Amino acid sequence: MTTGSRRRRLTIGAAIFVPTAAIAAVVFVPRDHATEVDISQAVDRFRASTTPSPTREPDVTEATTGSVEHSESTATTTAATAALATSTSTPPTPAESPPTLVEPGVYVYRTAGFETIDAFSGVTHDYPAETSITVETDGCGVRLRWDALAERREEWRLCLTTEGIELQPVALQYHEFFGQKTPEDVVCDVPVLLVPIADRQTGSIAPVAQTCTLDTDAWLPVWQVLETGTREVGGEPVDVRHVKMTIDDSDKYFEHYVADWYLAPSGLPIELAVLKQSNSPSVAGDVVYDEQVLLQLVDLAPLR
Repeated sequence: MTTGSRRRRLTIGAAIFVPTAAIAAVVFVPRDHATEVDISQAVDRFRASTTPSPTREPDVTEATTGSVEHSESTATTTAATAALATSTSTPPTPAESPPTLVEPGVYVYRTAGFETIDAFSGVTHDYPAETSITVETDGCGVRLRWDALAERREEWRLCLTTEGIELQPVALQYHEFFGQKTPEDVVCDVPVLLVPIADRQTGSIAPVAQTCTLDTDAWLPVWQVLETGTREVGGEPVDVRHVKMTIDDSDKYFEHYVADWYLAPSGLPIELAVLKQSNSPSVAGDVVYDEQVLLQLVDLAPLR
């Protein structure tokens, strides 16, 4: 069991207005909404991100120092960039014949699940029957972005190393309730080997405990690489590696989080099951958050 001092302060309620006039106090709560992200929107965004910009002559500054591309994501802070730059990932050598990293594109998943909070009599965001994970080339490998809703997404990065496929120590969690946007950067101390090279390791390996910050708060996941097996995609069996991530923080501001990943040799999620519950402080009082998700890949071929 891991315990930590998770003190994430939710921004919900920041827009609440309580009149102080002589009339009876009335609390005006902003309206909440959940917006489905159509698969075609994800494909359009992927195409836009992979379309080369028109060529032009570099100016003097660019010729001297080189240009810097900025991702559309607002998740990558200075700390996250520094953590990624100092990752221990090393490129594989041809003699070791490592697996191929997941191909860029938009992958579609059958989806069941929701997120909910108990603030203001409670509100629930139901996830649509299909959601997508967009894979784009990024840094030493690829960035994966799961869009559950316009108000709920996650991002993480994978790289290929001499040992196999590695989860990089920077990520993003994004939530939005009552119009309050909460992008939270995850920055960890070490990467995690998720898919070892098959001829080196087929059984489970020792758990890896990360020391992370979620935004500015302690966040302490434990990863365990478990057994190999198969899952079906389109009626065809696919080899998978079962990886479990857990957080068990049982203080007042608790977090209980279990995620079961079933990853293809490329690192592509074939199936993902998540159960999460946490209690966080906010200006409106303590808020309990629940999330349940089941993702199952529809097709191994990505949309582009």
